[in-house]
Amino acid sequence: MPFNRTRFVLALPLWLFGGALFGQTSAIDLSITAGKEAVIEGKFEEAFDHFVYALSAGGNELTIIPLLVEASEDDNDVQELWISFLFSRLSDKFGDIKGLDYPNLERLSRLRVQSFKELVKFRSRYLRSKKVSDHLIAAWASDLISYLVQQHPHLKLLAPNELVQDIAISDEAKKKVIKGLSKEMRNAQNHLNSGKALKYARCLKGLSAQSNFKDLKGPTPTPFLSEANQAESVINEVRGKFIDSLRVYSIEELQDMDVDAQRLLTLEHASFENPAVCYSPNNLYRIETTCGYNTLLGTAETIELHHNRLLNYFGRDPFNGRQGLVRVVPESYGLESEGAGFYWVGGFQGGDITTVKFTIGTIPGLGKILTHELTHRFDGAIYGGLPAWLAEGKAVWTESSYGEMIDENFVSDYVNFGTLFAVAQDGYGQLDNLQDLLSGQIEDYRDNYSAGYALFAFLNSWTGFEKTEKKIFFNQLSNYQVGLRKDKGSAIDKFTSYFCDGLEGRPESLAEFAEDFDKFLKGFYWKELASWTKRYSPRPPAGETAEVVADEPTFSWLRSRAEPWFGQDQARVAALLLDSDKNDAAGWAYHWALAVDESSDAFIEEYIKWLERNHYQDAAWCLKHWPRYESPLRNFSRPTGEAVFIKQLPKTREWLRELVAQAEVYLDSGLPRSASALSADLKILGEHFGLFEVTSLPFASELSLGVPFVEPPRALHLNNYLEYELSGYDKDRAPNMWFVDEQKDLHVGRNRGRAATGTMDRTAYARTAVVFSDEWQQPGRYRIFGKIEQTTTYFSGGLVFGWTRRDRNMRLSFSGGDYRYSIGETEESEEAMGLSWSLNSLFVRDSIKRGGVGFDSTGTTWPFEIIIDGPTAEIYLGNKLVQRASMLNGRPIQGRIGFYTTSGAMRVIAPKVQRLDRQASVPEAFAQGWGFDPQRKGEFYLRRLLGLPMSNVPLSGSGTVVLLYPEADFDYLEESLQLFADSWTLDNPAQGLTVLLPKGFDSDELNRLQLDIEPTYSYHSKSIDDLEISKSLGGRLSPVIFFTDPAGIIRYAKRLRKARRGLPDDLMKLVTEYQDHTRSGMAGAGD
Repeated sequence: MPFNRTRFVLALPLWLFGGALFGQTSAIDLSITAGKEAVIEGKFEEAFDHFVYALSAGGNELTIIPLLVEASEDDNDVQELWISFLFSRLSDKFGDIKGLDYPNLERLSRLRVQSFKELVKFRSRYLRSKKVSDHLIAAWASDLISYLVQQHPHLKLLAPNELVQDIAISDEAKKKVIKGLSKEMRNAQNHLNSGKALKYARCLKGLSAQSNFKDLKGPTPTPFLSEANQAESVINEVRGKFIDSLRVYSIEELQDMDVDAQRLLTLEHASFENPAVCYSPNNLYRIETTCGYNTLLGTAETIELHHNRLLNYFGRDPFNGRQGLVRVVPESYGLESEGAGFYWVGGFQGGDITTVKFTIGTIPGLGKILTHELTHRFDGAIYGGLPAWLAEGKAVWTESSYGEMIDENFVSDYVNFGTLFAVAQDGYGQLDNLQDLLSGQIEDYRDNYSAGYALFAFLNSWTGFEKTEKKIFFNQLSNYQVGLRKDKGSAIDKFTSYFCDGLEGRPESLAEFAEDFDKFLKGFYWKELASWTKRYSPRPPAGETAEVVADEPTFSWLRSRAEPWFGQDQARVAALLLDSDKNDAAGWAYHWALAVDESSDAFIEEYIKWLERNHYQDAAWCLKHWPRYESPLRNFSRPTGEAVFIKQLPKTREWLRELVAQAEVYLDSGLPRSASALSADLKILGEHFGLFEVTSLPFASELSLGVPFVEPPRALHLNNYLEYELSGYDKDRAPNMWFVDEQKDLHVGRNRGRAATGTMDRTAYARTAVVFSDEWQQPGRYRIFGKIEQTTTYFSGGLVFGWTRRDRNMRLSFSGGDYRYSIGETEESEEAMGLSWSLNSLFVRDSIKRGGVGFDSTGTTWPFEIIIDGPTAEIYLGNKLVQRASMLNGRPIQGRIGFYTTSGAMRVIAPKVQRLDRQASVPEAFAQGWGFDPQRKGEFYLRRLLGLPMSNVPLSGSGTVVLLYPEADFDYLEESLQLFADSWTLDNPAQGLTVLLPKGFDSDELNRLQLDIEPTYSYHSKSIDDLEISKSLGGRLSPVIFFTDPAGIIRYAKRLRKARRGLPDDLMKLVTEYQDHTRSGMAGAGD
């Protein structure tokens, strides 16, 4: 039915237009007034912009949409879209808008409401079940309900009150997993399967370690002391049996291994039921590791260098021939499974057993960690229990006081100037804080590292403010350590008796000692270094350079460890261990892992297999088609076909069918944008249920894809602002240090408006403020934009997006202004013409991106825009593209949007979010994340494709080499592929190989190819117009070679050169880094 503007406008009662039409003077009202004046003058595009601004800022939709209809002149297509938008926003609980008679859209709205109610009941029914598969379906339905509410806000009235984005796991379900692990551990032990029993026991021990962390997040776990004690007993028993049965490699044997043997060793020893084992040159240490060949050899070759240096320092060997044991694990959860006492440690010492974590590092770097822990071993054997400040402080000193691994002694004159002054700022030169440190009463154990180091360095080296030849505390430090075992009294009394005796220049009281210590620390202020700092070297001893160890298990796929949730990383291991056909505990372990982990593609596939084996087909279907778990790898392999449970949702099916019918009516009625808008919605919804093929939907071509085809932007303040936790910022956060002003702009770093004139304060206080918009952005395409105005002469802050948890988000940090002026060092302020920025995804292996952006003029206000498309963010600062980056795991960027400051304050002007999902759904849409898609346009330049997703290409779970042939006849293809096959077989990579041929190449010809390899073939529509393809000397278009990582992110893109033997060196480096990565356990093939 053609749109009738008069009917629509006259149908709305006058009271709906609100006071905004009668003279109020807010920014919204001013925009409305300006728009109305533009309409009168016939400037409809200008009027349109004014009205859209008013709408996005939170203006009354029933007021503004009639004006937008009028500004659309006689464009019935645009007008229809606006009325559809109105129904999606303001329909009542029945789907109606009283006073508005528009039957087609009214029917769609009513069906939408009925479908939504049906989905809510569907979710509720599955949520009441006790089956793990049903809880999975309920969680899938929760996401779908949330998506519908985001697209159609009027449905919020009908949404469940308890609807949250987190996947829930009950305490009862966790108990089932723990009891299941304990039961299988005992069964394995009874059946003499010691290796399997050890795996179960280590997982239980890891869970037990987590349960004892004082800073554990989430609900407090129910104690399981019996199961934990049994696990400890099994570990000790099994390892006692294994000590002589495991294969031990000699250093010489390892050194003689070729590349294939090295790779095989890493694969065969990927679990601690069968770790790789080697002894150090003089058998002083036994090394056990699951990290891989290079870690084993590097540790074995160098461990005695660190031992001997400590031997020289301590002056004697206290071990009387006792062999030390070093266990090297690749992840934090591996430390937990060995009994770590804190989530943040890099290693720990227990008697003669040294346990360390080695993640994306070098052997010299590992040596620093080993030195730290071996210092504890020596201290324990010589002195017994030292106070924490001394044990950790000395260990920090030893690890930092040598350069090269072959150094036989520690240097005595190096101290870390920055650390010492930071300790002063933390107040440990003050008497009360010093007493807390000495007595072990500090709040955060980690302060023992910094404050303990500072105190040890002072006692170990200090010669007085008026320099003497003698170190006034040095001898007493040795006496103190020896005397701790026999001396009585409190920790403070013992310390005072040795270091505050008034002899040989020492102070007479602890108060006097604290004054000297404080003065010593403050002397290391970098701007005003005291004279005595010249006795120390500010630079650490020079160490050797080394390449990062190329052992795949050490290349972590996890985010940097913050305070964990109970079960984090351990539930995943439990699920893989318990994965048996009729094991209910396995299902709950899988579900637990979904609740606390960012599950890998391989893990998701293992869960799907478990569900299908146990005949939970509905739940398996949901997991295959769940938007939150999309990735380039999974999207291509996702099966088609209707959801099994769609028969339970007749109202939903009716609604979707009516959408198809209405889209066809629109297309036949000459309303192509309205037709394509409904088709785009159908594509997204249809993927949830497997109902539609894109090619069957009535899309039009060559559309205008702006507003109202996509919804208008929406001000963030309309969803309220709240404070959520943000790892790294919570400890020093100043609560409520933000406010929203009359213009609805957000101020961060201050809690009220300025009293003085102007817009900027000189002083930039160092305080942390964090605030979020309380709306969850669903997976898809959307943009975040606004302006930042610095309101202090210097500021540092940032924007958070993709916040799903305090430790899982992306952070765009920026800073600008004149820092020295803000702290009073200079009296003239330098006007800045830019700012510095960084982007941190928190993934361990994903380096922080940094840069600076210059502006064309001075100023304190600049625009920002972040466009999210699936797993990729495109970031603009000051209208300049500064970065494109993708999620390391290929998952879509979803969650909350927030802002923070750490110094000074800023005003976030008119921050908005705009959903662009329809743009991403039309046939002519760009490739997801601007990456590579064989049938869609994407980034043109090969070098700019790095870090972007590869979509709609057959990919492999260990990474994929992709060869693209711009043109190919049979003879050329066969010759070229055989040359490549020679290189491929020579290097024998573990990755998959996909060959993309020009669309139209005869697939029957592929059967004639006689090759030594069996690639996967697919087709593309690329040309020199939409991809950087160069010509060879012979005039033929050169093939392009890509490498994608296991998540489907492009890491390599270059022209293929044929005059070589073997794969290119830079490609082989990537192939080695990712080889044999199955990703189920996230840390090696056998985890």
